[in-house]
Amino acid sequence: MKSLRVLCDADDVIECLLETWVQSVNEKYGTHVYWNNVTSWDMTKAFPTLTREQVYSPIYDNGFWDRITPMPGATEFVNNIIRDGHELYIVTATNYQTCGAKIKKLLEMFPMLKWENFIITSNKQIVNGDFLLDDAPHNLIGGSYQKVLFDRPHNHNFNEKECGIKRVFTLEEAYEEVCKLANK
Repeated sequence: MKSLRVLCDADDVIECLLETWVQSVNEKYGTHVYWNNVTSWDMTKAFPTLTREQVYSPIYDNGFWDRITPMPGATEFVNNIIRDGHELYIVTATNYQTCGAKIKKLLEMFPMLKWENFIITSNKQIVNGDFLLDDAPHNLIGGSYQKVLFDRPHNHNFNEKECGIKRVFTLEEAYEEVCKLANK
């Protein structure tokens, strides 16, 4: 098995951003949106009675990040990648205003990671790696890595096959894809 440079998104891949975000907006503004009904990358479409500022306001509150939880299977995924001897980098397009609280929470949830395992960029295509797992199709298109889309409600309308991208539904499936690539 060869050693790979595995790139992995944070939000809605190894941590549950969408669920927490929708719940926070509902609590703050009395709305009744279900996270799995957010079918667009533009969160504001799920909350038509709110302004963009209102929808995005929770993520700028540092306390919001304390509520974030790992995705099912995320700890095992991260541990397995590291145990197998791969380089793992969490590549996230984090706003500078949320960076500190978000990274702090990720390091608490995944103590096997260090600050050096994080890359913050809004253009993931410039990062070199063998494999990228992401929930955002626009981060996968054009990159020079194996492209794996993590299934989430906001990417259901994306036709991954047209772009040569593999869709996975669990982190266990994502790990299997890493293993397949490492064994080629």
